[in-house]
Amino acid sequence: MPSFLSPVFGAGAQLFDNQGRVLAGGKIYTYIGGTTTPLATFTDNTDLVTNPNPIILDSAGRPPNEIWLEEGTTTKFVLTDSTANVLGTWDNVSGVNDITTFSTTTEWANTNLTPSFISSTSFSVPGNNTSVFPINRRVQIAETAGTIYGYVTTSSFGGGITTVTVKPDSTVIDSGISAVMVGLLQSDVSKISVPQQYLAFNAAVSVASATTTAIGAALSANVTVTGTVTITAFDTVIAGIVRLVKFSGALTLTNGAGLVLPGGANITTAANDQAIFRSLGSGNWECINYQRTAYGPDTIPAIPSGTRMMFNQTAAPTGWTKDTTAALNDTAMRIVTGTVGNGGSVAFSTAMASTANYTLQIADIPSHTHRIYVGIGGSLQSGSGFVGTWLTAAGYQQLSADSTNIIESSGAGGAHAHGINVKYNDVIIATKN
Repeated sequence: MPSFLSPVFGAGAQLFDNQGRVLAGGKIYTYIGGTTTPLATFTDNTDLVTNPNPIILDSAGRPPNEIWLEEGTTTKFVLTDSTANVLGTWDNVSGVNDITTFSTTTEWANTNLTPSFISSTSFSVPGNNTSVFPINRRVQIAETAGTIYGYVTTSSFGGGITTVTVKPDSTVIDSGISAVMVGLLQSDVSKISVPQQYLAFNAAVSVASATTTAIGAALSANVTVTGTVTITAFDTVIAGIVRLVKFSGALTLTNGAGLVLPGGANITTAANDQAIFRSLGSGNWECINYQRTAYGPDTIPAIPSGTRMMFNQTAAPTGWTKDTTAALNDTAMRIVTGTVGNGGSVAFSTAMASTANYTLQIADIPSHTHRIYVGIGGSLQSGSGFVGTWLTAAGYQQLSADSTNIIESSGAGGAHAHGINVKYNDVIIATKN
């Protein structure tokens, strides 16, 4: 098991008695911390050679070897003169950089101040201790109900006491408050030891807009960008840093390789718009979310001014202007792959109601011939009103002498139409302002 150099008498120490005389022949006894049980120490970090116990000081008052302590142990040192008179005791000493002995250490520091109950959310301590209880610092409070936690909301000094107001996490402060601990971490984000990429969402800080705007260097993850300068990049920080950014007014965010924006298009900001940016490292950032204060088609940055679109509503949306050109009314849409245009003269509703009425003319009837044959004296003669035999495909038919049995007919000359009636949805055309 490795050893660590003792911070007490460990290397090169020269010891003296209470009169300032070199402590030649003095003795150093070593025990398990907090006990009187002897504990071996070592001459180096290999743990191969132990020091005697007690260690006898040489004529110059120095230990003959370095003193190394076993990992994970605490040691009590007792210093005496050569006749065993105790000159000093040092207890619970750990080796230098031996972090295994810190296993019972908590993140709470004892203030050693006696608190007095004021209310369910406040207490006081003697003296000016506002620096011990800055706003937002975490506190651990011992009281009758047990241990509660919260954070400081106000801290003020007056009349010889510091009054501290706390926002408890759950329950309240009771009259049995007896001790107050504070978190080791600073509440001031500019002094906190947390790595930059884990910087807490503290109060927002303002950063002036610039071609390269320094949101990464801000001492909070909450950033308000002021001004109207076009932004093409953010500052260089390590990958993974996230910033929640609010814009105070209108400026342009320029899309590019170093500033990747949603849809790959520039964004014109408006007051109180918010966005989340994540660093990719090497000065490159990406916008992983952009939220506008106002919602609607007018707030979609990807639709440029002058864009024409159809809407299934009577009035144009906010930010758009309805086209009321008379020639557009009651027209149909046609899809083309080339240049757009228009044409035709019949209104959509008229064309879809029916085709126009039309009466067929003689010239519209296909050319054809009707023939009637009669038989007289055994030969066929054409004519009408004769008695004889009519030769048809089915055989001879006897014709009546009554010529009225031969009927000629013609059409009535009526008109007709073909109806075409389809469902439809009315739309308007509007232009983006």
